[in-house]
Amino acid sequence: MNPVSLDDAELERRLAALPPDALSIHSLLGGTLRLATIQGTRAVALARAAHRAEPFVATALGHALVLAGLYASTLKGADRVSLVLESDGPLAGFSVEGAADGSVRGSAEAGSATPASLDPAAWIGRGTLSASRFIAGAPRPFVGQVELVEGGPARNLAELFLRSEQTRSAVAVGVRPDRLGRPEGAGGMLLQAMPGADDIAIERAEKAFGRLPPIGSWFADGGDAGALVERTFAELSPVYLGTRPFRFDCPCSKERFAASIEALGEGLRELAENGPWPVETVCKACGSIYLFERDELVAMLEAKRP
Repeated sequence: MNPVSLDDAELERRLAALPPDALSIHSLLGGTLRLATIQGTRAVALARAAHRAEPFVATALGHALVLAGLYASTLKGADRVSLVLESDGPLAGFSVEGAADGSVRGSAEAGSATPASLDPAAWIGRGTLSASRFIAGAPRPFVGQVELVEGGPARNLAELFLRSEQTRSAVAVGVRPDRLGRPEGAGGMLLQAMPGADDIAIERAEKAFGRLPPIGSWFADGGDAGALVERTFAELSPVYLGTRPFRFDCPCSKERFAASIEALGEGLRELAENGPWPVETVCKACGSIYLFERDELVAMLEAKRP
């Protein structure tokens, strides 16, 4: 991935005053419930800058990236997950990926209609949310899909967990933009019942979860994840289990795109001989642009000759 610069001194000052991005894990009620919390304002700001996204798309993409990070918090090692939402609403969809190492990437697309508000419940219409889990060593991904229900992307991720993995979950995400669409605060929380959790414990946790303050505003105002957990779940005996990174990052590179161009066969010859030059390639996941001049294409072509 190409380095991303915010080129915004005011935003940089704001971000520097906030706690660093991270994903923290807690257990509740003796380990019968698991809680993952993301504070990710800088990651969302970098994604907005990398994609040069308009305010609504930037905010929606922030939600999607946090959702990917929350889902990926349930993975380990080299495992990763992709989330794809398709909708006929103001948010036409997103395609994002999260890895167990805390990295997230992806893009979002606006539909033809203007969203009525910043409430995510107003963003989606009919459509689907799909998850593909790529487990290291598995021959194929594990795929789940749900028809969209009312309540926004976070509500639909909880529905996906319930229907595809039979895991009772609650999900909350918030991104607070300023008047220019720049993220002031971004984060999310995933609550999941573990094997052996009884209905009383789950109901207590869900009731506490319902008292969460607006998460985007919490982080925008300088709150951190630990304080949010203590404030919301103090009566459920939260135990801190550890922290992982959370960052906007992509494994793309010019070398990877070069390999794809080299595989074009006659298409490579056409580009080398007729252009247009330079050939511009764009990574959809992170917005990185890689340019290939004519001499580079000719060298690729020459290298393929017997």
